[in-house]
Amino acid sequence: MSYIRQIIESEIEKLSEKDRKLLKDKIKRKKESFENKISKLVDEEFDKLQEGRPMPMDTPNEFAYSTFKKWAYKNRTNIKNKLKKALGNGSDGTKMYLALTLCWKDWASKKANEWSGIPVTPVGKKDFGRELAVMMIQDDLILDKKAWKKDNLITHIKEGTNKSDVKYAMKLAFDNIPGNWHKALKKVDVVGDKIKLNMSSYMGPGKTLDAIVDEFNNAMGLKGYMTGPKPFKVDKSSYQKGSITSVMLVQEGKLNEDKAMKAIIKAPKDTQ
Repeated sequence: MSYIRQIIESEIEKLSEKDRKLLKDKIKRKKESFENKISKLVDEEFDKLQEGRPMPMDTPNEFAYSTFKKWAYKNRTNIKNKLKKALGNGSDGTKMYLALTLCWKDWASKKANEWSGIPVTPVGKKDFGRELAVMMIQDDLILDKKAWKKDNLITHIKEGTNKSDVKYAMKLAFDNIPGNWHKALKKVDVVGDKIKLNMSSYMGPGKTLDAIVDEFNNAMGLKGYMTGPKPFKVDKSSYQKGSITSVMLVQEGKLNEDKAMKAIIKAPKDTQ
C-alpha cells in the first residue's frame, strides 16, 4: 500500500458515516459521468467511421434497385451500348454480367455511394451482375422479357424504343408524382406515333397530368435535346370523359401539325 493511499484512507476513517456515504455517492456519480463521456466519444468516432462507408453486398439490394432502375432507364441507351459491346456476337453472358455490375458501380458512385460495395472477386462481380440481370428482365428493363420467355436466356438486349419501353416509362412517371397517382393509370397503348392513356374518371388534362407527362419525357430521354424525337404533350382535344377517361399524347411538332390541319378543315370555303 502506497504512502499516499494510507493518508487518504486515514482521512476517510475520520469522517462520519454520513460524510462517508456522501463521498461514496459523489465518487460514483463522477465515475458514471466519466464513463458516459467516454461512451459518447466512442459512439461519435464510430459514426464518423461508418458515415458514407459502402455496404458490402453479394447481390443487389432490392431497396437500392428501386432507385437504380429509374437511373438505368434514363441512361438505357448508354447501358445498352455497353452491354452489346460486352456481349459481342455470342450468348455467353459472363462479360455482360460484369458490365452490368460496372453500371451499378457507376450509378452508386454518382448517386448513392452507400450502395457501391459490390463484390471484389471476378466470380463475385459476375454473380452480382447476373442477379441484377434477373431483376432487370423481370421489369422488362433494357433486357427483353418476351425473348427470355421464349428461350430462357437473359442475354437478350431490347432494340430501340418499343411499346414496353413506353409502358414502363409511363408507369414510372405515374409512380414518381406524389399523391398515389399510379392508381389512376389503367392502360397505356401506342397508337401509331401517339400514346393513348386510359385513366380513372378523376383524371384529365391539367397540371397533374402535365407533370406526369413531363416526368415521362424525362424517363424516355426526350427532354433537353435540340435534335431527335420531341417531347410528348397532352392533346386536350382528344380527351374523352367517362368512368374510364382517355386522352392522347402527341409529340410537340405533331401536335402543332394536327392543330393546323384541323384549322384548315374547319375553315370556310372560298365562295368567290
